[in-house]
Amino acid sequence: MPPRVLIADGDFSFAHSFQEALTAEGIATVLASTAPEATALAKSSLNLYLAFVDAKIPASGGLALMQQLHHVDPSLTVILMSANGTLAAAVEATKRGAEDYIHKPFEFAAVAEKVGRFQELFECRRGVGELTSPTGPIRRLEDFIYCSQTMRGVLDEAKKASRMEVSVLLVGECGVGKDILARAIHAASPRASGSFFRIDCASFAHDLPGRVPFVPDLPASAVSEAALLRMFEATAGGTLLLSEVGELPQDIQDKLVSILDVTRLPKHEDGSSARPAPRVLASTSRSTSELQQKYLRKEFYSRVAEVVLEIPPLRSRPEDVPPLVKYFLGRLGRCYNHQFVLSWSGLDLLLRYSLPGNVRELECILERVAAHLLQIPRRVIDGDLRRFLNESGILQEIVNLDEQPMELSHIEQLAIERALWFAKGNRTRAAALLGIDRTTLYSKLRRLSRGNTAIAISARSGLGTKPKRNPKLEMDVKPGQHPSRP
Repeated sequence: MPPRVLIADGDFSFAHSFQEALTAEGIATVLASTAPEATALAKSSLNLYLAFVDAKIPASGGLALMQQLHHVDPSLTVILMSANGTLAAAVEATKRGAEDYIHKPFEFAAVAEKVGRFQELFECRRGVGELTSPTGPIRRLEDFIYCSQTMRGVLDEAKKASRMEVSVLLVGECGVGKDILARAIHAASPRASGSFFRIDCASFAHDLPGRVPFVPDLPASAVSEAALLRMFEATAGGTLLLSEVGELPQDIQDKLVSILDVTRLPKHEDGSSARPAPRVLASTSRSTSELQQKYLRKEFYSRVAEVVLEIPPLRSRPEDVPPLVKYFLGRLGRCYNHQFVLSWSGLDLLLRYSLPGNVRELECILERVAAHLLQIPRRVIDGDLRRFLNESGILQEIVNLDEQPMELSHIEQLAIERALWFAKGNRTRAAALLGIDRTTLYSKLRRLSRGNTAIAISARSGLGTKPKRNPKLEMDVKPGQHPSRP
């Protein structure tokens, strides 16, 4: 059954005209003229995802009906409509969980475009709902939460590497989950029963006693090879993670090179047999080229990077945001014994946000929002999220033609990025939006992807990357609208 929009309004003429406008855009709708009728439709498994409710609908009023609809389906988005609404009424409606409060009459075509965006988000979230996600901490490779093909590839490679006795270097920005992936690789390896120990390599960079693990009485510059060997002995038969390996001083790297060549540690003085040396994993937030050129000696790099896994930032795989939101809000809900539901505007805002802190930042944002909403129980809307976001990182959906003209190739690139984003990576649909055939689009993608990361990611992934904001453009281009014209 297709997703549907509920229009609950006692004014039949208005409701029918609104229905015709949405139907013309390919949006399925159902009508209700009273509150009981609307509630009955919500209970009848019609696959509703959005409801437009008149503030003065007969039998209860809009606010009361909204509460009833949310009782039936907490995930249902409700937009209140009013012919004579006030600012106070709009604020009250938002506080109680309305997605928006719009004044009648309004331009049906403009609202239909917004509904089209909600439908895209609904389809995205419905696909997420079909996924089985863990309820507890992520400990195994199978527990990772994603929809993107890029993360599937990373985890497939991690699974292969976990079975081999090779060192693995995990590369990625802060917050992408390098430490969690390292623990999952350990858990999937033959060494899973052994210990896992993480060492912050930055502790060696501060030449102060008490900062280096296992040798608390010595500054980093005085740590001997024998002292470092004790560090390896503590994790014998297990896994040792060198976190932020690029911070390791080069004299320590020199001392570690010979130790890393040892496959079995020497016998203890008590006569106990030699034990296998720990497997070494390493992580860094720097690029591999930067590590090799500036931070790690060649001999050391070759020993800690036999396999390199690059974890992409969250902004390059926006399709992973909805399942992660579902996971984090589910955990927070169980923690606080409270059901948190993210509105469409909230999800749309997160998809337009660059998330520089990646998965860790997303988790922190949702934790702060959840703590705030415990005092005001209602849906999570975009206004709740904005206070915890850096506005400069939010993609604006506006652009300006008043400044100096851009090169034609740049405009073409922006149009293709935008089409891929709105088509959710479907290149056939993106080509149709652009008014060209699929072969032509493929040709343009190959040409533009040379040296252009955003276009290259769009061409490879199942969902296009978000089009970047360009300050030289300022015309409204909304989801579902032809990307190459206003």
